[in-house]
Amino acid sequence: MKVRLLTPEQAALLAGQIFKDGQFFNPMQDANGNYILSLQEAHQCENEAFDWVKDLPEIPFAAPPFLLPNE
Repeated sequence: MKVRLLTPEQAALLAGQIFKDGQFFNPMQDANGNYILSLQEAHQCENEAFDWVKDLPEIPFAAPPFLLPNE
């Protein structure tokens, strides 16, 4: 699976901003500490102020390890 790579500043700028019909950007960090955005969010962006997300570099998604809560 591929995702779009963000800088920390870009991630902070996008967090909580609307990209389409009440849908909000949700940048997050992958297992390597990269700030990322889903391809769906980037491709579906209709907010012209954030059209630049469509041109961000694509990288492979590094899933964080799944941790079980301590019992």
